[in-house]
Amino acid sequence: MVAMARKCRTIFITLVLIISMGPSMSVSASAAEAYRSGHPPQIISAVFDEQRRLKVQYKADDGLTYGGKVYLDNNPLNAPAPIKDTYYGDFMHCNKKSNCLIRWTLPVAPDAESYTFISESLDPVRFPDGTYYVQVETYNEDPYPSTRMWENSAVSVVQLTTLTSSASFNLEKLASMKLPVDNGSVPCLILRSRITLGNRLVAGINMEVEKLKTEFKKEKIPSIKLKAKIAWYSEWMSEVSDMRETDKTNANLACGTAPSLVAFDGTFIPIPIPPSNGKSACTKIRTNLNYLNQELKKVVNNISVTSRGQAVRIKQLEVRFNQLSASLGKSWPSALKDCNPI
Repeated sequence: MVAMARKCRTIFITLVLIISMGPSMSVSASAAEAYRSGHPPQIISAVFDEQRRLKVQYKADDGLTYGGKVYLDNNPLNAPAPIKDTYYGDFMHCNKKSNCLIRWTLPVAPDAESYTFISESLDPVRFPDGTYYVQVETYNEDPYPSTRMWENSAVSVVQLTTLTSSASFNLEKLASMKLPVDNGSVPCLILRSRITLGNRLVAGINMEVEKLKTEFKKEKIPSIKLKAKIAWYSEWMSEVSDMRETDKTNANLACGTAPSLVAFDGTFIPIPIPPSNGKSACTKIRTNLNYLNQELKKVVNNISVTSRGQAVRIKQLEVRFNQLSASLGKSWPSALKDCNPI
């Protein structure tokens, strides 16, 4: 009876152990099958764009749960070879040696039919034109880092060629702006000063443009740094040009009005005469302004010596003064236009 009891107890304990271990073994087996593995990524396309950026479109059937890498190198040892390991894929030569020209990290991403990677612009000094080899690497979904495996795509070949259009110097010097005719007013004086300062700024910018042009000619393939500098100057020059156009508009308004006729201590202050530009129209208007100055001086001098009791004479002088003022109002726009317009 004792022996029978021991035997029954042994059977009972064995059954308990089997029952208790059964679910655990089943969970472990299902966990092992839960993560995806054995489907290396596939490169759909790999190209370089006009900005020397690498663009890779690829599939990753095992997902990007743990991200991945993109490798690039130009050593012919990386040329595509028959993949021996069809489950995880083979490392290309530089990937195996950890000495590829560059490696980018792929971020963790949700499932998608395909993924696209775009690099930064590649420096032509470090990455000259030629044949390059690309490989995409992802990881299977093993939850344990110690046993997680790399999965490697087949190697793709891509040509890097710098387009001629991307290596052209496209900065033109800014033109100096002529000063508007001075009508003696404060606003006109201020705007003329702004244009003078703008011309000095333009001279400085044009010197830098010449330096950039010389630097550009020295480099067979312009570096990313030089291209960035040229782009910065292009944007800045555009802003300066817009600013100067605004100054030009404001100066035409401020200096376009005929100068006020004034006298100081009974002495007539002459109308400003614009400098000659050698054109016949400018010469004609300068002659007319000189004539107006002489006639106005006579009127002012006569008024200063004529007694206020001589009402008729004063009236004649005032009429003549108004005629000359009207003539100046008509003549001044021609001076602004024909002599030294901005």
